Amino acid sequence: MKIVPISALLLAPLAGLAQAAGPNPYDGRWSATLVCEDSRPEGSLVKGYTWQFPAVIANGVLEAQYGRRDGNSSGHFYGPVQADGSAELRVEGHTGGPEFTVGKVMPGSKFQFRLRGRFEGDGAVLDRVELRPCRATFVRQR
Repeated sequence: MKIVPISALLLAPLAGLAQAAGPNPYDGRWSATLVCEDSRPEGSLVKGYTWQFPAVIANGVLEAQYGRRDGNSSGHFYGPVQADGSAELRVEGHTGGPEFTVGKVMPGSKFQFRLRGRFEGDGAVLDRVELRPCRATFVRQR
């Protein structure tokens, strides 16, 4: 009689799911930079900013965090990266100084926006969809 550890029995169904989905060609560690240039979306100057942060794509889902979660000047990036490289990410966070926000909102105000673009090879460019121009670039870490 062959004895099988309980952990193997519990994990066996999950292993089948992982094999069925298959690896995503963009899975791995990435370095990300979000640049929002100075702009005038409602007539008055909104100062630009740059965020640099690490990102991970696992099973075709990107996740990254800039700053302390729920802290001022923070952003949580997440969303699917398709096998063909197309991606639409959601960004949710809290604002920093009012001079960096459209409408000059109070620091710590919640925000959200989307980034849309494409991963190709070891890089990606995604552009902000709403309100003001911002561009996120990703570079694969080897």
